[in-house]
Amino acid sequence: MTSTLDSKLEPRNMPELRQSMIDWTLGKAAWMWRESHVRGTKFYLSPDLRRLPLEQAFEVLAKRNAATLKAARLFSVTPEMTFLAAKTAMSSYKLTADMLPAPKGFLVWQSPVGAAEHTQRLSLSVDRDTGEVLSAELFEWMEGLKTEDMPIVAASWELSEDQTEVFVIWYANPGGSYWDRYSLEELAQARAIHAPLAFEREQILPLERELEWFTSEKPNRLITTVQVDLDAIPASMLEDGIRRNQAVLPDLDRLTKILVATFMLMDMKMTKRDVELPDRAARKRLKRAGATEEHLTSGVQVIKLGQKIRSQKPKDGEPAFRWKNRRIVGPFVRNQWYPSEETHKPKLIEPYIAGPEGAPIGNAEKVYLLSE
Repeated sequence: MTSTLDSKLEPRNMPELRQSMIDWTLGKAAWMWRESHVRGTKFYLSPDLRRLPLEQAFEVLAKRNAATLKAARLFSVTPEMTFLAAKTAMSSYKLTADMLPAPKGFLVWQSPVGAAEHTQRLSLSVDRDTGEVLSAELFEWMEGLKTEDMPIVAASWELSEDQTEVFVIWYANPGGSYWDRYSLEELAQARAIHAPLAFEREQILPLERELEWFTSEKPNRLITTVQVDLDAIPASMLEDGIRRNQAVLPDLDRLTKILVATFMLMDMKMTKRDVELPDRAARKRLKRAGATEEHLTSGVQVIKLGQKIRSQKPKDGEPAFRWKNRRIVGPFVRNQWYPSEETHKPKLIEPYIAGPEGAPIGNAEKVYLLSE
């Protein structure tokens, strides 16, 4: 998991990144998403949108997503906290409303948490002066992407009005070798209409329910919100559709675990929150772009490790062979019983370093987590 961070993803740049995503969503998303949707990259349309013509449905969808980003609190999660989130063990899924750091939010992980499943390559014509798309003749699948091609680095969420579910969107960051797949002639046109962060996957997560993960074979499990519509594809493509639906489940497990763990780590005792504000020049640019006063002054909450992880020595009399190395234990989530509320709730057990002083480190991939 690399800690290299694109400059636009740095905490101080997130307010402008958010504004550019709002502008792109209101200006180009409806057309792009609709074209992708009819060519096989399905988007989630809520029941009220399914009754509308596709063009109108995606115009409404774009406005809704822009409104979520506009109202979102901004968070940036440092590499060490991203590492801990990815390392957190959760035997089952449970998310409660009070675990959300805000009803609407947008966060960036400073280390990638996955890679895009696939994306599409545009063959298009763009007006060089206005950036308007004149024609789009071909959408070509680009398979086999690696983390460095399209790393998943961000997520937005919105709590439903009845507080029964959360709508989550994960985003990937196109860069580096992703753009190498375009010719020089195509590159300027593609960049002119490409989203600042690519829409990777949507998922509705239920609240207050304990469920098995997506990959479980048990009936009481999480279900993917967006799938290949197996009833609508030719029989010759059915096998590939089933494969694609199944292939994404491990990724959804990982992304959902990391997101839930990130929410829980934000309230960990050893966690520190710093607020980073855009600089004066950025505030001027944001103001010219129409950003609200709240966007100019609220800043970004940077989620970091406020203290080193504590050490735990072997207990007297423990067999020496168990402690040849030190290792980071946890974090992990336990389903804790709360007698006063007569309910089970997920409880994060904070990580610690187990082993005797001076022993070599067995699994400390990130040495800055150590207590020395």
